[in-house]
Amino acid sequence: MDFTPEIERLPDTIAMALFRVLQESLTNADYHSGTSQVDVCFRREPEAAILEIRDYGRGMPRKLLDCIGPTSRGSGVGLAGMRERLNELKGGLEIEAADPGTKLQAILLLPGWAASAHA
Repeated sequence: MDFTPEIERLPDTIAMALFRVLQESLTNADYHSGTSQVDVCFRREPEAAILEIRDYGRGMPRKLLDCIGPTSRGSGVGLAGMRERLNELKGGLEIEAADPGTKLQAILLLPGWAASAHA
């Protein structure tokens, strides 16, 4: 696990969304990937919270990755749920093939970042 040093507390809704994404990602990696290794990286930038989960398993079939896109059509309930949860908070979910495995990145903009950036 890799975390930004001295992380300020996130708003509860953002913290819970990222926790659920992490929970679902670890469940998916355990169930689908066949790996025993998963890297988790969290960083907080001035304008966003970014969570990356990467497994070293068999990876997602190219056909599934191609049809996931921004809407998660063709994906399982877990991926669609993660994307929906993040979209509700004006965030996004990116999924890509890694060699080996799969990499997932959840990005959530932090409230008030624009005001503080221009102050």
